[in-house]
Amino acid sequence: MRGRRTLAGDRHDGDGIAWASAGVGRWDRARGSQRLPLALIALGVAVAVELGAYLLPWVDNALDTVATPAAVIAGTLLTALMLGDAPPALQWILAVVAGGGTAGVVQTGTVLTRAASLGTTGGVANPLVGLGEAFLSIALTALSVLVPFLAMGLVVGAGFWWFRRRRATAPA
Repeated sequence: MRGRRTLAGDRHDGDGIAWASAGVGRWDRARGSQRLPLALIALGVAVAVELGAYLLPWVDNALDTVATPAAVIAGTLLTALMLGDAPPALQWILAVVAGGGTAGVVQTGTVLTRAASLGTTGGVANPLVGLGEAFLSIALTALSVLVPFLAMGLVVGAGFWWFRRRRATAPA
């Protein structure tokens, strides 16, 4: 028997979001599953091109030519979507400056790093630069998740320290 049973005893195959979407008429499972091979082929091509960019400097430069404006547009649109309830003028000003600007600065830093690698090593160091980019993106993502918790711990610890110090110096 395929699938597992929920607490209510209903059997499903594990793709709860797809089942829920199909249940409310938002997604046709038959048509959606027909698109899966196309999506996997597109993913495979994208991965192959990205891996090729690590080894072939001209592929890397071609990808940067496309990725730089795409990053600015994506940053702008995502920021605008996150500010959905803001007044439209404020929403789009913040989206362009904060979202598009930040994405543009990060992408420009990446492009300049790759160009420096290409200019100084003739592209020999491109795999190391790509590995460094991957490591830094993972590390910064982990930091973005962990830093708020570390900051909260620091604030709580400082509060306990302040409270104990104040209590110890209070007249008896």
